[in-house]
Amino acid sequence: MARDEYFEYHYLDPSNEYIDSGSLVLKNILKLQDAEMLQVREHEISANRLLDLLFDPIMVHSMEDVRAIHHYLFQDIYAWAGKYRKVNISKEGNAFMAMQSFEMGGTIPRRVD
Repeated sequence: MARDEYFEYHYLDPSNEYIDSGSLVLKNILKLQDAEMLQVREHEISANRLLDLLFDPIMVHSMEDVRAIHHYLFQDIYAWAGKYRKVNISKEGNAFMAMQSFEMGGTIPRRVD
């Protein structure tokens, strides 16, 4: 598989809420319009934040905690970090969790050991 195929995302975003219509790159706080450069910066920034979470983790007890983790990791890159998506996204032909399922994800009971 070619490298560019691996990083290829597809969006159903007719209103361009998440995509820069000129570059087809995710809208980002960094104002990057090159997909490869955005991928590099996203990796650098989120990897550093992930290291922070190793030392001060956010415990997951609810979907709000999952959203808090997403916000923490990506807050310096995307204005919508930690918020529920309003569009469906896939990468390399594999769909991310459908936005229609977010509400249901919060109703699944937590396993208690």
